[in-house]
Amino acid sequence: MREQGRCPGCQETGELKKIVFHVMTCPKWAALYRADPAAALAPAQEYERWATEERAGEQRADLDRRIDDTQARRARSVARFQKADPLED
Repeated sequence: MREQGRCPGCQETGELKKIVFHVMTCPKWAALYRADPAAALAPAQEYERWATEERAGEQRADLDRRIDDTQARRARSVARFQKADPLED
């Protein structure tokens, strides 16, 4: 597996070489650096920080969102194909 990186400005994640190039042109990273240079980590450091501190929470939130979406779609599908009760009118 190739080494990964993450832009601390816009949170783009990918191959380290591509993210290093991205950081040089990212306006959000530049704004972060001007506001707080200590928070503007190198892409490899930002990836490690994110992987240990935030990734699990983000994955769990994404899974919860997808589960909710699936359940809502199932409920709509079930409601769509139920026969109307002719005596209900």
